[in-house]
Amino acid sequence: MGEELSFQVDKILLPLSYTSYEINAVYIAFYISECSGSKVTILHVKPPDEEDKTDFINDIKKIAEEFKIKYEIVEKTLIKFSHKAVSEEIVKMAEIENFSYIIMPAHREKFYTEFFGRISDKVVRETRRKVIIVEVPQEGIRLPLKLKKIFTISFEKEFPKELMALATLLTSSASTKSAEIRAVGVIELPPTVPLDEIESSDEFMVWRREFYKNVGKYIKLLGRPITPTIITIRESNDIINYLKENNVDILLISTKRPKRGNLLRQKEYEIVKKAKCVVLVTIM
Repeated sequence: MGEELSFQVDKILLPLSYTSYEINAVYIAFYISECSGSKVTILHVKPPDEEDKTDFINDIKKIAEEFKIKYEIVEKTLIKFSHKAVSEEIVKMAEIENFSYIIMPAHREKFYTEFFGRISDKVVRETRRKVIIVEVPQEGIRLPLKLKKIFTISFEKEFPKELMALATLLTSSASTKSAEIRAVGVIELPPTVPLDEIESSDEFMVWRREFYKNVGKYIKLLGRPITPTIITIRESNDIINYLKENNVDILLISTKRPKRGNLLRQKEYEIVKKAKCVVLVTIM
C-alpha cells in the first residue's frame, strides 16, 4: 500500500507561454523537482512574431537557483499558431519523450475561450499522461516561496491517493517541512435542513467516522501529520470563505478525466473560479 502512495515522477513537462500568471506553475514544477529529483523540461511554443520574453526567462532562472534544481528549455515556432496547434505540440512531445507528468498553467479566460476550451483543457482530453493543472483564479495571485498551509478538499469521505501523496510531497522540501496539510471533507446541506438535524443523524455519524478513519490511514502510511476537518456548506461561497478565513496558500482538488463536456463539475468549477489562492487540479 505504501508503494502505491508514493508520488512517482521522473520527468516533468512544463509548457509555458511566458505569461506572468504562469510563474505559479514554475514554482509547483520546481517544488516537485526539488523533492523528487525529477527533471523539468520547459516547452515554449511560440508564433514567429513573438515579442521579447527575456525578463520572464530570467525570472525562471532565479527561481531555479533558489530551489537548486536544473531544467532545460525547448522552444518551437509555429507558422500557423492557434490554441489547437499549441495543444497538439504539447501532447506530441509528452508522448514521444514519455513524460511522467504535464504541469499545465491555467487561468480564467474570456467566456468564448473557456466555452471552446483552453489549451490546458485540450491537453487533458488529448494526452494519456498524468496532468496537474495550476489554476490561478485571479490576476496577481502568487505562491509564496515557503508554503505554510496546504489544503485538500473532497466531497467524498475518501481522498484520492495521488492527491494526498502530492500534498505530502509539497511539504518534503527544507523550506516547507513545517507547512500544515489539512484534509477537508465537505458535506453539502439541503437548503431547508437545519445543521443540527444533519449532525445528529446516523448517516452523518457514519460518514464522519469513515472520513476520520481514511485520513488516519494516510497519516500512518505517509508518515506526515494531516489535520482532518469536516465542513458543512450550502453553496460554493461557503468553501471560498473558509479558505479565505484560513489564509490558505494552495488548494488541491482532484477530478476524473472527462470523456466529454466540461473538465470540472459545476461545484469544482465554482471553487476554482472564485478561490483567492492557487488551486492545483490533479486529473485522474
